[in-house]
Amino acid sequence: MNIEGKNLAKSYGDTCVFQNFSLVIPEGKTTVIMGKSGCGKTTLVRILLGFEQADDGAISGIPDKTAVVFQENRLC
Repeated sequence: MNIEGKNLAKSYGDTCVFQNFSLVIPEGKTTVIMGKSGCGKTTLVRILLGFEQADDGAISGIPDKTAVVFQENRLC
């Protein structure tokens, strides 16, 4: 099943990270999220993983089990 985000929106106070953002991540494919620093890549991934809630929009197709490798050392 594909992971789909439809019309996602997220803001922090007066700062809009993204709005009306939609995406499809196809099952069984490698997907890369690229963009300039501060454009919302980490926020999007945190929303997809359930670490944060989107202000608006819907997400479907998230598997029951997920795994994450963080950029920084989180075990120490």
